Amino acid sequence: MQVRTYGGAMTAEATAQEKARTTTRASRTAPARAPSGTQEPAAPEGPGASAGLPVREPVRRAAEACPVEVAIAVVGGSWKMTVVKHLLGGPLRFNALNRAVGPVTPRVLTRQLRDLEADGVVHREVFPEVPPRVEYSLTPLGESLAGLVAQLDTWGGAYANRLGLVR
Repeated sequence: MQVRTYGGAMTAEATAQEKARTTTRASRTAPARAPSGTQEPAAPEGPGASAGLPVREPVRRAAEACPVEVAIAVVGGSWKMTVVKHLLGGPLRFNALNRAVGPVTPRVLTRQLRDLEADGVVHREVFPEVPPRVEYSLTPLGESLAGLVAQLDTWGGAYANRLGLVR
């Protein structure tokens, strides 16, 4: 889309188009969160609706290809399996999880946690305290990844040893 500007300002039409485009993109990627005291949004339709789980668009697209792609869409990505590995030990607050995971920026960790929460792997609990306290834990679906995490941990360690990456 071309946006014409006059004197550095976008035209009203271009501004409206940009707003519609970013709103559409945000609604596809961000999980809907109802403000406290309001009703939860209606359950989504389509694959996953019978289980009561929301389905992100990347997972929906992966379901059209293969179950392996579904798994990769859910747990593949920067730091997701490491987050699951550390949450297997029990609930953690954000800063403790950030320290445990390693060299990840808070922004990336937040994005990965939101994706895992949207996919039903991680539960986020906000405690009504001042200051607010937030804990992350695994759902039963997330706990079912324990075997996969252990296998990947073993394989990754052996591979790193083979390459001489481990001290």
